[in-house]
Amino acid sequence: MKLPFENSGLDIKFRVNGSGQVEVNMDYHPGSKDVPLIPKFGTRLAIPRMYDNIEWYGRGPFENYQDRETAALTGIYDRSLDEFVVPYISSQDNANRTGTR
Repeated sequence: MKLPFENSGLDIKFRVNGSGQVEVNMDYHPGSKDVPLIPKFGTRLAIPRMYDNIEWYGRGPFENYQDRETAALTGIYDRSLDEFVVPYISSQDNANRTGTR
């Protein structure tokens, strides 16, 4: 994948095993030595709407980050996608659950 800055590139490899686990490997190639910082980039994936329930073992049930994770107890939690997502302006900072295993 070619990135829009200084001839930089990104190789992404997805591997799905028989248990449904997904492994993602990303390899960033800066276009020149003058690029001061690694740029922020990400991947957007879509799944069928029928998969609208989320279950996890970790801190919850509400979203939590390193600065407030002690308020969220570790356990097994279950939420619908509509309950899981928080409509922030900047969506990349959304629905984090620390300590998820």
